[in-house]
Amino acid sequence: MSNQIFILKIFISKILNYLIYLFLCTPTLFILILLFPFLKIRFYRFNNRIGHVSEDLFLYLNKKKKEKKKTLDIFYIDETDGKVNQGLIYIAKHNGLLFFPEFFVKKMFFFIKILSLRIIFFKQFLAYERNSKKDGYQYFDSNFQFSIPSQIHSFGKEFLKKLIQKIKK
Repeated sequence: MSNQIFILKIFISKILNYLIYLFLCTPTLFILILLFPFLKIRFYRFNNRIGHVSEDLFLYLNKKKKEKKKTLDIFYIDETDGKVNQGLIYIAKHNGLLFFPEFFVKKMFFFIKILSLRIIFFKQFLAYERNSKKDGYQYFDSNFQFSIPSQIHSFGKEFLKKLIQKIKK
């Protein structure tokens, strides 16, 4: 009996997902295509791992600087496996990244990502793309600098002071 309930829950979940893609993502994508000549709206996902967030943030900002395009890039944080480092998110927001709630952006990002695998045109709706560890480094600029808020500097200095005091004891 419990196995049947489990299967029913999975079935209902899949049906709801397909309905969201059909009735929410598809019309939104048509609107994005119509707006594209005037306003380029793109999506991207940051996962929760600190190394991935820091690397993707740095490479995305490098890419954005080299593109010199007017775009509205919308991000979400995938915290499926845990919380992401809030300091990095604070730095990202300080550098102009817009984070939206996961529910809608996640569906749009994966919808566009899947379509872009078959139709290259849809890659234009991805703010950044990582298919391997080497992706993104074509935008690398060793002279690139991004802004770090003064609160992060202050927090780091306090942290180092406390650490040095512990070491001296």
